[in-house]
Amino acid sequence: MDGDYRDGTDLILAIDVAGVQTALGHSGECKIAYKAETGTRKTKEAAAGKWDEKYVKSLGVTVTASGFVHDGDSAKAGLPTIKTIFKLHKTIKASWFYRADPTKIESGLFVVTQINQTGKAGDDETYDITLENSGAVNDETAAASTH
Repeated sequence: MDGDYRDGTDLILAIDVAGVQTALGHSGECKIAYKAETGTRKTKEAAAGKWDEKYVKSLGVTVTASGFVHDGDSAKAGLPTIKTIFKLHKTIKASWFYRADPTKIESGLFVVTQINQTGKAGDDETYDITLENSGAVNDETAAASTH
């Protein structure tokens, strides 16, 4: 593969499990969505030209991820752990990084807003989760051995 492109398997999502950032177990997909909520100002000058003026009210990050349900994930960052966090309705630290450079991390506090489990006949059971930020999401640098 050309070195200028990133491989999707290199984007790693980790969540806090007992105080340690732990990569999501048996992960299949990860998506990070950055969004801005905007407002509109309608000034007389702008109205004459029919152009709206936008401004940013707030920023947000939504993380969606999916994986395979694995019975050995009860002590890891898998479905049982995520369901426990959801039921406790608490924020958790989540972070993501690239396998090629695990020292450059984005992280913040998140709320688990959705969990879906899917079990189709003849297929592996899967899950997908949605996390939404609760506060700032920041860049940080960490030692590679922490993940």
